[in-house]
Amino acid sequence: MACFQYNTGARVGDLKKIKVEGSRVVIEKSKGGRTRYIDYSDRPQKLEQIKRDLKVVREAIQTKGWKELRETYPRSVKNAARAIGDIYGGPHNFRANYVQERVKELTPKVGYEKALQVVEKEIGHNRVDMTKHYGG
Repeated sequence: MACFQYNTGARVGDLKKIKVEGSRVVIEKSKGGRTRYIDYSDRPQKLEQIKRDLKVVREAIQTKGWKELRETYPRSVKNAARAIGDIYGGPHNFRANYVQERVKELTPKVGYEKALQVVEKEIGHNRVDMTKHYGG
């Protein structure tokens, strides 16, 4: 689930809503009821990883159920952070990592302001200042 969040910028609650359509990741009815579309045509290797992660998450949902996964996920992330001596910031930090890395990746190609606008749409925000809040 962590890899899935990190590679898509998804909220925890969105993880069960993700599907792949061609070179896009689609998150239906995300926060505010909006459907998000993230284009991965420029990142085919990442898209392949997302497809593998999607399979793992779907299997886990079938095996354990979404409610149990949702409840145990933050504790699992906390235990993993503790095990490697990292600071625990919660699963939402994977979303922030996505924003930071994606903005950094896009900036040389399209400039900082345009990169923020692209990432803003990818993560389902309506204001660039919220995207900047994630460290973009």
